[in-house]
Amino acid sequence: FSLNLSALIFIFLLSTAPFAYTAVLPTCSGIDDGFIGEGCSRLFWYCREGMAERNRCPEYTRFDIETEMCLFGSYIRACGGDPSLRPTGRPTKRRAESP
Repeated sequence: FSLNLSALIFIFLLSTAPFAYTAVLPTCSGIDDGFIGEGCSRLFWYCREGMAERNRCPEYTRFDIETEMCLFGSYIRACGGDPSLRPTGRPTKRRAESP
């Protein structure tokens, strides 16, 4: 059995891609600059002047198109989460208690 070089490259790319659709870049033609995200995914794109720039959220987070931020899935509607549980504001520093 033999495989040509292009078949080997395709198999390698397919096996190393975290999602099958990562090779497909969205078109930004005719839309305003801004973020594009779909579903419950770490991947998102930023469109600028018709060009798509691929980005990825840190591990364990997903891109939330509603807030345009990377959040835990439990806060994202597209992931089955509850957006009302999202933390708001900045964390406060807790003072050490005196003995």
